[in-house]
Amino acid sequence: MKLKQHQKYKDSGIEWIGKIPEDWEILPIKIYLDFLIGSTPLTSREDYFEGNNIWLFITDLNNTDEIYSIKN
Repeated sequence: MKLKQHQKYKDSGIEWIGKIPEDWEILPIKIYLDFLIGSTPLTSREDYFEGNNIWLFITDLNNTDEIYSIKN
């Protein structure tokens, strides 16, 4: 797959990301996602585990606003 090339780039302000397209914004993930804390999804509900659902464990989070990896 060939990705779209952007005209202008800017520094993201995040070292490991580097440059991003000039018209992109970096915003907290909480703006785009709903979080449920303190419950484990029922394994009997197959619909919870289909599609593009991403499950995070509390151990995937660190003391910053960034998620570096998740456990499968």
